[in-house]
Amino acid sequence: YIGVGPHTRAPVLTEAEAEFIFHESNHRCRILVIYNGAGGAQVAGNRQVGIERARDAASRANGAGAPRGVRIYLDVEPQWRPSAEFFLG
Repeated sequence: YIGVGPHTRAPVLTEAEAEFIFHESNHRCRILVIYNGAGGAQVAGNRQVGIERARDAASRANGAGAPRGVRIYLDVEPQWRPSAEFFLG
């Protein structure tokens, strides 16, 4: 996970941890980057909120050492009601 959201206590991936994983696996292990910095109210928001969360996700992925172009997935819980506008942002 990258990001700190209101609904989670999960530890945040650091660049040192990512480097350790790649080094120990001889660069064979890949990391699925999941942004958990948005809550239910935010994902139900508008395009601007989506843009803000996307920028935060990209910044945090960069801080964790993820290379440019890596896909970042969003943690969305089943009870949330995400809006199309949020995802367009």
